[in-house]
Amino acid sequence: MSIDAISGLAHTGNIGDDIQVRDVAPDIRLLEPDNAPLCSILMNPKMTERPLYSTIAEWADDIHFPFRTALAASYTNVATSITVATGTGAYYQEGDTLLNEHTGEQLFVNGAPTGDSIPVQRGLGSTTNVASSGTSDSIIKLGHSSAQGAGAPIAKQTKPAFASNYVQDFRKSVDQSDLELGIRTYGQDQMSYQDAKAADEHKRERDRAMFLQHRHQDTDADGRPRGHLGGILDYVQSNVAVLGTSLSQAVWETHVSNAFRYGSATAKIAFVSPMVMAQINGFASGRVQPANAGVLKTWGVQVKTYTATTGEVLPFVVNKHWGDAPQTPQSTRGMALIVDMSNIKRRPFNGKDTTLLKDREPRDETRKLREWRTVETLEVRQEATHYLVRDIRPAA
Repeated sequence: MSIDAISGLAHTGNIGDDIQVRDVAPDIRLLEPDNAPLCSILMNPKMTERPLYSTIAEWADDIHFPFRTALAASYTNVATSITVATGTGAYYQEGDTLLNEHTGEQLFVNGAPTGDSIPVQRGLGSTTNVASSGTSDSIIKLGHSSAQGAGAPIAKQTKPAFASNYVQDFRKSVDQSDLELGIRTYGQDQMSYQDAKAADEHKRERDRAMFLQHRHQDTDADGRPRGHLGGILDYVQSNVAVLGTSLSQAVWETHVSNAFRYGSATAKIAFVSPMVMAQINGFASGRVQPANAGVLKTWGVQVKTYTATTGEVLPFVVNKHWGDAPQTPQSTRGMALIVDMSNIKRRPFNGKDTTLLKDREPRDETRKLREWRTVETLEVRQEATHYLVRDIRPAA
């Protein structure tokens, strides 16, 4: 054994690091302990769930029979028929009263439509025969009028539209040797800590899929089926606005009004990126007069809900990790997604909801293998009740 001699004063610099006990904090802290807002909301006990008994969830949505269409061609003030958009002539029948919302003229369907050509009597009531204002005037049905003693009108109804989503088997493993678990380490108990850390990561993976993933089913190399659930964006395809500029309050008000056109007036939530939230917070700039401005210690506005001019209240949830995305038209950095939570449902597979499965290692191996497992899908009903604003750009 070699001997290191110390001459004179012994101090922390020369007695050697090995003999000095390190003072390490008793806990290990994660940067983002929980950042899975949608998953957290859907797993709240107040949100009702129905267990799933198939690898595909299916549902049917329907609408009331349409009453509005648009012209396919202009007509004159003496025309005795009008032509409406392709496929919408079937909305109407003899006996219907129509209104041109552009000219105000009232019309009466006085014969059976032929395809999209509708025979009409013009200028009913106090209205007069006028030419259409263009080739795409809006036409609505006001109601059906039957003569006394007439037979029942032709029954017309819509057919429900079916949609589906695949079940996905989410799994996150934690694998440690028995000796690694047996040594003393700084921080928390390593098994408990790693299990909790994996639980957060498992939840965040599911959250990203519930927002952004496209539904798909394939097989692995052995031919075993593998499902990928579709997230909300996979179903919200037509109710989308692409902005391409920064957000003004007037523009935001328009989109909020559109979002509340259908669905619940009390169950909607706006999921937004930090950049979008900052612009909404900025709507109050120049409108808020601080009290005691001379001794003001804080400044700024934090908006937690937005009250539309029509009275609906829209709460916000900021997805912080969306702000890490690049600024592109398709990225989450410039995204505001308004979700009708009454039309979103998490469907855990029967008996396979989130569970920590222990002792997954083979019996002859000296290791501890655990895994978090959730088998679930997402039910996204009535696309028109959800609303997406994309490509919101940073303020200049």
